[in-house]
Formats: sequence, structure tokens, C-alpha cells
Amino acid sequence: MILVVGDIHATWAMLNELIRKKKPEIILQCGDFGFWPGHRFYDPAKKLIPGKTQIHWIDGNHEDHRSIRTGLKTGTLPVAENMPNVVYQPRGSTLTLPDGRKILFAGGAFSVDNKIRLPGKDWFPDLETLTEQDWNNFPDAHEGQVDIIISHTAPTEFAVKGVPLNEWPDWWDRDSDPSSEILSKALARYKPQQWYFGHFHKFQRGTYQGCNWIGLDSAQPGKKWWIELT
Repeated sequence: MILVVGDIHATWAMLNELIRKKKPEIILQCGDFGFWPGHRFYDPAKKLIPGKTQIHWIDGNHEDHRSIRTGLKTGTLPVAENMPNVVYQPRGSTLTLPDGRKILFAGGAFSVDNKIRLPGKDWFPDLETLTEQDWNNFPDAHEGQVDIIISHTAPTEFAVKGVPLNEWPDWWDRDSDPSSEILSKALARYKPQQWYFGHFHKFQRGTYQGCNWIGLDSAQPGKKWWIELT
């Protein structure tokens, strides 16, 4: 069984329970995983119990991006030494499933709540969004068909329903998210059959030019924050 999971935000108890009950072989996670190494409450090394499940996670906007980038440069980014099956998937990385389907991972998004965050502490404005430099690391179209994309936010073409603009609090940042434009390029280049994302904390689904997309809720009781991959 392969599960796709929405925003965790370090809600490790719920993820642990899902793993215990469903015993999936693989989890594909859509960002805002909750990677805050060394944090006394949020550190997955202290709280996460993956068992034998492979967890492939991407970065959302609410992660310790500084630690992620430092880890990538040094080649040391395990959640914990005893969790080799919990794997961060960098932007533009791919994974081939046992059935042969190819997944592309594309983390990153803009934080509309940045006005209540501290740059360099719990907000990393220069690191959180997808950039043209990230796009240059995405595989060329001739490198093989991409069947599924796992991202944090969504391309501009999807009819995603978030909180209506007229209901946004005054302190939410209304700047556009460049990540969506990069994802639109990925949609045009790869033409995937399926696309999964989180970020909007609302379960929704649709179809765009043959691509079936699903947005997952965040990990909360009674919410649809995970789904079995079909």
C-alpha cells in the first residue's frame, strides 16, 4: 500500500497512528512535514516512529529551510541515523515506484503568514519558494515520462479553492507565489497523469487537461489528510 499524506506540521502522533494502523509500504508526503531538527517539541528524530514504512517527504514553506540547505550541501540530511527509511526529496528529484511509475517531487511555497514570523528563525524568505534556479535542476522532458507529481502548492492552472481573498486577515501577505509559476512549467513539460499537493489545508480534487489532481487537508482529526495512491 502506498499513501499520499498532506501537511503534517510535526503532528507526529497522528502520523505514527496512521502508520501503525495502515502499515503502508511507502508514504509520499506533500510538504510542511515539520522538519525542525533539535527542537524539543517538533524534532522528528525524537517523535516519529516510521517502522518499516518508507517516508519520502518534501519541504513546504513551514520547515527549517536553513538546516535543509546546509544538510544538502554537506550530504547529511537524515531525520535520524536510525531512520534511513525517512528520506527528504529535494526539489526536482524523482523516484520510481515498484510498479514502474515515476514520481517528481517539487517542494516549496510562499508563507502568507510571514508577518508573524521571524526571518532566520521560523521563516526563511530567500529559501522557501521555488525559483528559476530550482527549475534548472528539474529533469529534462526526454529523461522519461513523469507519471505523478508531489508538490506543496499547486500550479496556477488548477482551480484550487483556498480562503477567499475577501476573507483573508489583514496581516496575511497578498504577494503572489512564484512557486506556482514554476509548477505551471512542470505541468506543461511533463503532462503528468496525477498530481498531489497540500498547503491549502482543504481536501479538493479536479482535472486539468488529463491530469487528475488532489489537494489534501492538513493532519487534523476528522479531516481528509491522507489518501491511498491509485
